[in-house]
Amino acid sequence: MEIRVTHVSGGYAGRQEVVSKPRVTFGRAADNDVRFSPQDVRASAHHAALLLTDEGVVIEDLGSTNGTYVNDVRVHRARIHSGDLVQFGRRGPRVRIEILAPMPEARPGGSATRTEPTLIETSASVWRMGHATVQRMIEHAVHRSARAWRRWTIGLAIGAIAVTGIVVGLLLPDARAPRVDDANSFAPIAERNQAAVVLIQHHFRILDARGRELSTGVSEGSGFAVDPRGLIVTNYHLVRPWEFEAHLSDGMGKPVTESLRVIFADRAPEEALEARLLRWSREMDLALLKVEAPIPLPVVAGFEPDPARLRQGDEVVIIGFPLGSALLQTTGQERATTTLTRSTISKVGPTLLQLDAPVMPGYSGSPIFNREGKVVGILTARLGERGEPIDPGARAIGLGTPVRFLIQLLKEGS
Repeated sequence: MEIRVTHVSGGYAGRQEVVSKPRVTFGRAADNDVRFSPQDVRASAHHAALLLTDEGVVIEDLGSTNGTYVNDVRVHRARIHSGDLVQFGRRGPRVRIEILAPMPEARPGGSATRTEPTLIETSASVWRMGHATVQRMIEHAVHRSARAWRRWTIGLAIGAIAVTGIVVGLLLPDARAPRVDDANSFAPIAERNQAAVVLIQHHFRILDARGRELSTGVSEGSGFAVDPRGLIVTNYHLVRPWEFEAHLSDGMGKPVTESLRVIFADRAPEEALEARLLRWSREMDLALLKVEAPIPLPVVAGFEPDPARLRQGDEVVIIGFPLGSALLQTTGQERATTTLTRSTISKVGPTLLQLDAPVMPGYSGSPIFNREGKVVGILTARLGERGEPIDPGARAIGLGTPVRFLIQLLKEGS
């Protein structure tokens, strides 16, 4: 069979390829016929296969971790029609399958005979089909009609062609027209970026002068990957909470890190990666962590460092883990599922972004995205969370660090 595969979302969004094989495989491994980006971690190495069978073209899941979906319905084996959308793992990469032609059928004891190609279900091909059918009607009518009826018949046929064109135009959506829901939705931003967001768990102990444990503590927050080799961004106060909270650094004991772990979005706690503190800026409350991963990690789409492009009133979204693992346990989530919050930039300062979003514990370190899906800042704190006196009505004000300070920190290690 000959199929056209268009990558609708994922690391290779926009790519189009044509494959002519009786069996077409999909996955992240290099030996697949259709390969996904290393960033598409929801797709398995060998995820699914498209087959030509007696019942038509079918897709078969190859025991993938996150499942295969046809038009948003999870399937193990299902028939595919031209134009169907196939997704490899929930929130994984999606492709559109167009069946251009079946494979030749073998004759008993002879060579294969190519069957007629099926028409692609597009407005152009439907027009060609309608035009050819009506043209044959014209020729047949002309040959069988008397000369007096020819003009009437031709006029009728031309009218039929016009009606066909109008019907096709009404029934088939205009691909050039933007979808209204997409224009106002942040869903494409989440689909492209949320896989790079992480839940950070920092367990620490307070020891006395002899090294004996006085108490233990845990700080949880969010972060995001900026390098597929394992570079994670978060807040400095998550990895050194004792430098910001007086009761942890009152001189009675020595705080030490017991474990620092990173759990990527849609991963289980047992899939957490150990992290180490690489560089930091206490002044800007930023920290870079390093993790070791066997495969390239998903990263955010990019940065918008130009402060001139940030304006009061701009809509933004925050993707992270409010309340940390406590919310996941409350909602019965076995995997680290992210939360998206819409907000508005209420003030743009030289060193801080002010948002009108309530910032809950656990959201610290979350990326702030603009309408283009680029990171414009890192959520840092909410007023009053570090003990300073503040009016209760101001607790819905969030503060973020502009992304240009993160870019400076990244350049320091290059």
